[in-house]
Amino acid sequence: MYAPARRYLMSQSQLLSEPFAGIANDLLAAGAIQFGEHRLKIHRTRPDLPLSPHYFNCRSVAHPGGEGRVTPELVERIATLMVGSTIDAEAFDCLFAVPDGATPYAEELGHILGIPVIRLTKRKNADGTTCVDGIEGDVSALRGRRALGIEDVVTSAASSMEAVTVMTRHSFRVSDIVCVVDRQQGGYQRLFEQNLRLRPLFTFRDLLDHFHAGKQIDRLKYETCIAYHAESQNL
Repeated sequence: MYAPARRYLMSQSQLLSEPFAGIANDLLAAGAIQFGEHRLKIHRTRPDLPLSPHYFNCRSVAHPGGEGRVTPELVERIATLMVGSTIDAEAFDCLFAVPDGATPYAEELGHILGIPVIRLTKRKNADGTTCVDGIEGDVSALRGRRALGIEDVVTSAASSMEAVTVMTRHSFRVSDIVCVVDRQQGGYQRLFEQNLRLRPLFTFRDLLDHFHAGKQIDRLKYETCIAYHAESQNL
């Protein structure tokens, strides 16, 4: 039985221990985590929303858009930690990545676990946004298998839900999504309502408390982030 979503959203995190703390610090040093006013993907369709006081960019430096921050070495460390802490390797037969940011993590996980990685396709909408719309290649031999979803950053979980819809349409069984960072702004709740479990390596609160305790962000930035989340938990 999944933990109640409300309790998850309101919980206080524990201070990070190694190797979680080291990876969090390296993400901050690489610019994958930033503090200051930022526009999010959701602002394309909802420009009236307040700007986010923090930004998570966990895309690989090899990302086609050229804006990724995470090195291949850090992708490998993150995937290895996922296997050791959030993934039951025996529970899944294949992986799928929410394109494109999660693709390097899924490929590394597929290599570590020795299971296939299914590639999803997406299309561009008239308003400039994109949506997941299909599967690349012939996957008929894998249909009916247990598939684990991989995401880099989850906010509203809209992209994750699109990916799950495509996978279930092709007869895959999906119960879990693993992500690098959960921003804790509605994604867990939306997935929970569809009987899907979000299993993040880090939550927003994990990282915020860690950076504040380590004096990597000051009290003002910390309180600004807390206030923003109190007002925008469900984007």
